[in-house]
Amino acid sequence: MPGYGESPGGCDGNHRKLRQRRHEAKINLLINNAGVMVCPYGKTADGFEMQIGVNHFGHFLLTYLLIDLIKRSAPARIINVSSMAHSWGSITLEDINSEKSYNKSKAYAQSKLANVLFTRSLAKRLEGKVHHLISAVLVSPGGGIVSLINSVVWKNKFKFGHFL
Repeated sequence: MPGYGESPGGCDGNHRKLRQRRHEAKINLLINNAGVMVCPYGKTADGFEMQIGVNHFGHFLLTYLLIDLIKRSAPARIINVSSMAHSWGSITLEDINSEKSYNKSKAYAQSKLANVLFTRSLAKRLEGKVHHLISAVLVSPGGGIVSLINSVVWKNKFKFGHFL
């Protein structure tokens, strides 16, 4: 949507601006694909660790803000982009922002596992209800050449196989 991208992820003013646009006629497809990958420690404007804020909380909030419109627009689909890195992740609720200890790979995996858990929960909530014409699915781009991987490989001098 125009006007987005001034500040990455989280729940900052960019998502609040969306509330003004919730009166669009309909939304049949929502693709949550914003992401950062194994970046140095940083925080979103709302104080979340950058990877969990951008990769998960931003998607969660955007979906929440649009869900009523999506339900009214059925049939519809919500697609969340994750990563196979979720399989190496764990959710650390007592330190969700990685303030006690920061490992950029673990923080990335945690954010991607949060995507998986959120999508599974959302799909269950929509399944078999009045909203049976709405599906929530998770996709992984795999090991293809994407800009995030290129950035990590070349800027950090990782070999792709050693990261994954």
